[in-house]
Parts: sequence; structure tokens; C-alpha cells
Amino acid sequence: FLLPLAQQVRARQIKKKVVERYKGKAPIIPPRKQVTPQSFAPGGAASFASSPPAFKQQPVKKNVTTYNRDDSILVVGDGDFTFCGGLVKHRKTGSNLVCTSYDSHKTVLKKYPKAKEVLDKLRSAGAEVLHDVDGTNLRRTLPEKFAKQKFDRIVFNFPHSGEQRVHLNRALLRNFFDSAKTILQSGGEVSPRLPPSPRIPSHPALRPRGCGKGSKSYRG
Repeated sequence: FLLPLAQQVRARQIKKKVVERYKGKAPIIPPRKQVTPQSFAPGGAASFASSPPAFKQQPVKKNVTTYNRDDSILVVGDGDFTFCGGLVKHRKTGSNLVCTSYDSHKTVLKKYPKAKEVLDKLRSAGAEVLHDVDGTNLRRTLPEKFAKQKFDRIVFNFPHSGEQRVHLNRALLRNFFDSAKTILQSGGEVSPRLPPSPRIPSHPALRPRGCGKGSKSYRG
């Protein structure tokens, strides 16, 4: 589309005057207005940025298990007995606490250099220390005094058969539950701990029905 000849001439004249007027001069750019929160109406983007967000992140609740002083507790398969040592500190006493290992006393001392010190502290705090106890056959491998006792809490940390075979570890847990319920107090709790670690299998198949991740438990 072309303008009429007269308008084209006029446009060229105006362009020539503008070029001559600003020749050698920098273009004049008006300064930008500084944006502040007050520049916007209440509720706008700036006021939102200057005010705290409406959503407040809630603190994550940790799954913390407490053990009462009056509860009778049986700990199964505590390798170096440090878990039982932590229980004594937590409960401020070793009374009503029975700590066991699958290994013999001699094997425990050989495997764990600091075990003797831990065992001495447990006994001095009033805890019972037993060895050669099979978590899948508690009534037969516990001394008669404890085999006839009913416990409020039975704990088995990181149950594992020593084999990377799902069916073997699943059978271990199943047999542990069957064995534990024979010496569990009515209303008591059996708590196996299954850590989500690549080094310790935590495949869903390892969990018997009713037993989930972590510190899920069976109640009597």
C-alpha cells in the first residue's frame, strides 16, 4: 500500500527534520518508575511478596517409640547389646529387661570388642543377659524362668537369616511371630524393626501379614 505522492513528500520532510534535530545526541529515555510494595493495591503481587505466605509448613512428626519403666521387655537378637544399653538409659533402669543374643557369650565377645563393657553395665543396672536364644523358638531356648513369663514388649531389631533369600527371611519373621505370641502378655506388643536399607533386605515379601515398614507391630 503506497501513500499519495504529497503525503510521501511530507513524511520524508518530517523524518529529515527529526534526524537533523537529534543528530549526535543520545536518545532521551524517560526513567523507569521504581516499583515498591506500596505501588500496588492491597492484595496485589507486591503486597503478597512482602507478606508471609498463608501456608505454614508443619513440622514432621518422628515415629518415636517409648518404653515404660514398668513394662517387662524382651529383646531378641541384640548382637552387641548396645540397643539394650540404650534402653537402660531411656528407662533409667535395667529392671524388667531381658536382653538376649543368638550367639554364645564367647562368640559375642569375639565379634564385638566393646561387648564386655556393655554387658557389665547391663548387669549392674539390673538387666538380665542371656545367650544362645533362638528368636524362632523362644520357649525352648529361654531358661525356664523366662520361658514361663509373659512379656509386655518383645523387640527384634533387624531380623535377618544371614542369607539374601526372600523366602528364608520371610520364614524367619513368621516363625518369630509364632514363637513370640506364646510368651506375650495379653494386650502386649511384638515389634520387629525392618530398616529401609540397601544392605539389609526390606522387600515387602519379608513382612508377614499385619506387619508393615519400620516399627509396625503385632499386638496380642
